[in-house]
Amino acid sequence: MRHPLRENIEISDASGTDTICCRRCGFQYCRADQDWREFCKSRLLPSHNAGDLMSLLDGQYLLRQLYCPSCAALVDTDFVEKQQQDTGGT
Repeated sequence: MRHPLRENIEISDASGTDTICCRRCGFQYCRADQDWREFCKSRLLPSHNAGDLMSLLDGQYLLRQLYCPSCAALVDTDFVEKQQQDTGGT
Protein backbone atom coordinates (compact mmCIF):
# COMPACT_ATOMS: atom_id res chain seq x y z
CA MET A 1 0.00 0.00 0.00
CA ARG A 2 1.20 3.51 -0.80
CA HIS A 3 0.41 6.79 0.96
CA PRO A 4 1.37 10.18 -0.52
CA LEU A 5 3.63 12.24 1.72
CA ARG A 6 4.33 15.08 -0.71
CA GLU A 7 3.85 15.51 -4.44
CA ASN A 8 6.93 13.48 -5.37
CA ILE A 9 7.43 11.22 -2.33
CA GLU A 10 5.32 8.58 -0.65
CA ILE A 11 5.34 6.03 2.14
CA SER A 12 5.33 2.48 0.79
CA ASP A 13 5.09 -0.83 2.63
CA ALA A 14 5.77 -3.03 -0.40
CA SER A 15 8.91 -4.52 1.17
CA GLY A 16 7.19 -5.28 4.50
CA THR A 17 8.73 -2.21 6.14
CA ASP A 18 7.37 1.30 5.76
CA THR A 19 9.84 3.23 3.60
CA ILE A 20 9.82 6.68 2.07
CA CYS A 21 10.21 6.48 -1.72
CA CYS A 22 10.32 8.76 -4.73
CA ARG A 23 7.01 8.61 -6.58
CA ARG A 24 8.74 9.10 -9.94
CA CYS A 25 11.63 6.64 -9.90
CA GLY A 26 11.00 4.49 -6.81
CA PHE A 27 14.26 5.46 -5.05
CA GLN A 28 14.06 4.47 -1.37
CA TYR A 29 15.18 7.34 0.85
CA CYS A 30 14.90 5.70 4.27
CA ARG A 31 12.57 4.02 6.75
CA ALA A 32 9.39 5.95 7.50
CA ASP A 33 10.59 6.77 11.03
CA GLN A 34 13.70 8.58 9.72
CA ASP A 35 14.04 12.12 8.35
CA TRP A 36 13.93 11.78 4.56
CA ARG A 37 15.40 15.29 4.12
CA GLU A 38 18.80 13.98 5.23
CA PHE A 39 18.91 11.68 2.19
CA CYS A 40 18.12 14.35 -0.44
CA LYS A 41 20.43 16.32 -2.64
CA SER A 42 20.09 20.05 -1.98
CA ARG A 43 20.68 23.32 -3.75
CA LEU A 44 20.89 26.75 -2.13
CA LEU A 45 19.70 29.79 -4.06
CA PRO A 46 19.33 33.49 -3.29
CA SER A 47 15.92 34.23 -1.80
CA HIS A 48 14.94 36.46 -4.74
CA ASN A 49 14.66 33.29 -6.86
CA ALA A 50 11.30 32.77 -5.09
CA GLY A 51 10.01 36.04 -6.60
CA ASP A 52 10.79 39.74 -6.66
CA LEU A 53 9.14 40.41 -3.29
CA MET A 54 11.52 37.95 -1.64
CA SER A 55 14.54 40.09 -2.60
CA LEU A 56 14.01 41.82 0.77
CA LEU A 57 15.33 38.63 2.36
CA ASP A 58 18.58 38.53 0.33
CA GLY A 59 21.58 38.33 2.61
CA GLN A 60 19.50 36.97 5.51
CA TYR A 61 17.83 33.86 4.04
CA LEU A 62 18.52 31.33 1.32
CA LEU A 63 16.05 29.29 -0.67
CA ARG A 64 16.82 25.58 -0.18
CA GLN A 65 15.53 23.08 -2.72
CA LEU A 66 15.64 19.35 -1.95
CA TYR A 67 15.83 16.81 -4.78
CA CYS A 68 15.65 13.06 -5.23
CA PRO A 69 19.27 11.83 -5.47
CA SER A 70 18.28 9.37 -8.20
CA CYS A 71 16.05 11.26 -10.66
CA ALA A 72 16.36 14.89 -9.44
CA ALA A 73 12.60 15.31 -8.86
CA LEU A 74 12.00 18.37 -6.66
CA VAL A 75 10.56 17.18 -3.34
CA ASP A 76 10.67 20.25 -1.08
CA THR A 77 11.53 23.94 -0.99
CA ASP A 78 12.00 26.10 2.10
CA PHE A 79 13.86 29.11 3.44
CA VAL A 80 16.85 28.74 5.75
CA GLU A 81 18.76 31.43 7.59
CA LYS A 82 21.96 32.31 5.80
CA GLN A 83 23.88 32.37 9.08
CA GLN A 84 22.98 28.71 9.73
CA GLN A 85 24.44 27.72 6.37
CA ASP A 86 27.64 29.73 7.00
CA THR A 87 28.27 27.82 10.24
CA GLY A 88 27.33 24.43 8.83
CA GLY A 89 23.88 24.13 10.51
CA THR A 90 20.67 23.20 8.72
